[in-house]
Amino acid sequence: MNHKISYFIVLVFFLAVTQHACNHRREETKLRQVVVDTDTALQRHNGKLWYHAALFNGESRSYWPNGTLRITAGYTDGLLNGRSLSFYNNGNKESSRFYTMGEKDSVHTGWWENGNLKYEYHFSRGNYNGMFTQWYENGRKMQQVMYANGEELYGQGWRESGKLYMNFRMCNGRRYGMNNSNLCYPLNNEVTKEK
Repeated sequence: MNHKISYFIVLVFFLAVTQHACNHRREETKLRQVVVDTDTALQRHNGKLWYHAALFNGESRSYWPNGTLRITAGYTDGLLNGRSLSFYNNGNKESSRFYTMGEKDSVHTGWWENGNLKYEYHFSRGNYNGMFTQWYENGRKMQQVMYANGEELYGQGWRESGKLYMNFRMCNGRRYGMNNSNLCYPLNNEVTKEK
């Protein structure tokens, strides 16, 4: 009697593993479809991408007029899913973003055309979660704000010259500190201009 139960359990396990493998293989096959965004069968409706009247599963690509890749993005059931990459027309990487079923997720990174970092944002389930950082084209840090589940915790911001203009902490839903300070006098190379 115990051998029959053991064989039955092994058989059920084998069938479950086989079914999972087949389903996984079908998903991989669907995701291999690559479509160029100029294909008129590719349509966007209500925030989802459709291809031949069915939710799109695959990779969408667009190209610059010079033929270089502009954007490549993966879709599952019509929603952005996985890594999305964009490039400048000279081929340099412009951004790398991750999505989970249409929601921003993980690290989103952007670069200036000269290759310097432009931004690095951290997401979890569509909300900012972690450090949000931006840089000027010259490589100097512009601002840095810490988030937890979409809520600001603290942050700092700098002018292109490196001078601090924003420095705050959140407490009970209110910002305390120096918030986007505006100068009373216009500056030219950090020196007040005479009128």
